[in-house]
Amino acid sequence: MLGYVRIRKEDLTFREYEEYRGIYCTLCRRIGKRYGHAARWLLSYDMTFVAALRMALREDPVSFCAGRCPYNPFAKRSCCSDTETLDTVADLSLLLSYGQLQDTVADGRGPKRLAAWVLLKRLKRGRKTAAAHLPQMASLIDECLTEQATCERENSPSVDRASDATARMTEAALRMLAADEGQERALARLGYCLGRWIYLMDAADDLEKDAKSGNYNPLLAGEGTPDLAALRERAERSLCASLNECVNAYDLLPVRRFDRLLRNILENGCPTLQRSVTHPEKKGS
Repeated sequence: MLGYVRIRKEDLTFREYEEYRGIYCTLCRRIGKRYGHAARWLLSYDMTFVAALRMALREDPVSFCAGRCPYNPFAKRSCCSDTETLDTVADLSLLLSYGQLQDTVADGRGPKRLAAWVLLKRLKRGRKTAAAHLPQMASLIDECLTEQATCERENSPSVDRASDATARMTEAALRMLAADEGQERALARLGYCLGRWIYLMDAADDLEKDAKSGNYNPLLAGEGTPDLAALRERAERSLCASLNECVNAYDLLPVRRFDRLLRNILENGCPTLQRSVTHPEKKGS
């Protein structure tokens, strides 16, 4: 994933931040254990949110203990006990990130494309393993990526069409967390709107770069000489609508733990990052 679904650290208590970091660090460990050290590059804030959300909905208790990072053994880290959840999210991370790497190889340039190609080769066997664990998810990702490639090839100016593939993949990932039909509906809506928000954030973040390179961006398609400020303003309205729908869907869920942490992400962290992308002139002000 792209790493836009983040906390706003200064609004969290020390305990909340340690729990978040414990989930993040343990997810890194589980990805490495299941798919090798190279796969740790797939670790993202987005999938940490997915892991925390699944734990928040489960009846089983979640505990944390002290541990150390193998890459920084002198630094103390919290470790999360819910390895079942983290293993499932590790599988999701591999499948979703593998698809993004394929897209980077197809459309990227220079060192970024080369790095993605090398990582794809290292993760080819892991992708087969993850697909065996989650076959329906793997099939859906392949289908969505094919549709997204067609959309890009046709230079579609439709933001809804362009964002649909990412939205559907995120929807499917969150559907997997549901314990009953009511949760499934709320999680599906949360996942679709969050995926749409992630895609639009990436498009808005890359506006200037894509305008120079000519790479596909739905915000730029059919614009001629683009007014980047106006396009960011238009993107901001759509981003706000998607994020509001995420919060509305989240409010329907029976959250048992981590509520302040998850709300911090949806109501503080994501909006803060969104403002920095849609109003880059205000960074540092």
